[in-house]
Amino acid sequence: MIALLDTSTDTAVFALIKDGETLFHAEKTGRFGASVILPKMIESAREQGLHISEVQSWLVGKGPGSFTGTRVGIAFAHGISTGFGTLMKGCNSGFSFLEYAIKEKPDVQSIAVLHDGRRDEVIANTFELLEGQWTEKEIFICKIAEIAEKSSEYDALVSPMPEEKLAEVNSSIPLICDVKPHIQGLCLDGHAHPKDPSEEALSLQPIYVRPAVFVEPLKTRNPQI
Repeated sequence: MIALLDTSTDTAVFALIKDGETLFHAEKTGRFGASVILPKMIESAREQGLHISEVQSWLVGKGPGSFTGTRVGIAFAHGISTGFGTLMKGCNSGFSFLEYAIKEKPDVQSIAVLHDGRRDEVIANTFELLEGQWTEKEIFICKIAEIAEKSSEYDALVSPMPEEKLAEVNSSIPLICDVKPHIQGLCLDGHAHPKDPSEEALSLQPIYVRPAVFVEPLKTRNPQI
């Protein structure tokens, strides 16, 4: 049995699959504490007779996306997989959106997944089909209005963002908006599972586009505290 988890968007998704069949699926959309909702999803699966101890491997989305949500999801899954000694692999969260473009345009060869980059920007997470395998190509950030100029390089655009946020994208290719992660798409990641802890740690590093910004903490008013 394989456990799939992604918390990089506003929708946290958890699923258990076996031999290609989805045995359990749970999702929660909106502002929530991932550290609170994830244990509840595990408990719901247990009530249906599905136990985490039976999981043989974990696939967890590592972004790009929510800075905090992504890290919480990775830490949560890593804690469980370490406790049970199961395999774990971090996957580009964009894989969970490719299915929408493939259904819309079956002969699609290249897809750009547009994540919300804030500041009127999008994070373009691009993929291409090489020898029958979907492969990560490049990730870049640009203004929403600029994505139309680059869209000629792709066969389809997919985004969890609402249509109104992408109103400036005037593209001639299919634009599929406001979609939730299709968590089974993480299985499209063709990378092998890490063989040792160092490879696993590298695999689980969140995908960040912007450099981290560190803010100096405020000094306390009472130095004795």
